[in-house]
Amino acid sequence: MILQKNGVIGGKISGAGGGGFFTFYCEEKHSQLRKTMKKMGLTELRYDFDFEGTKVLANFMNYK
Repeated sequence: MILQKNGVIGGKISGAGGGGFFTFYCEEKHSQLRKTMKKMGLTELRYDFDFEGTKVLANFMNYK
């Protein structure tokens, strides 16, 4: 309810085990939401979407 009052209109919980993420969807009141999250002890992690598909960033397999 607190987050809805600060602009959140949807969200998703993901992850498991010892950690996880809340993903919030907010069209307005971004700065107000950030202030509220900080007061609640939540850390913002900014991200972007990639529409190019999967990529190999590192390959640690030993192929012989």
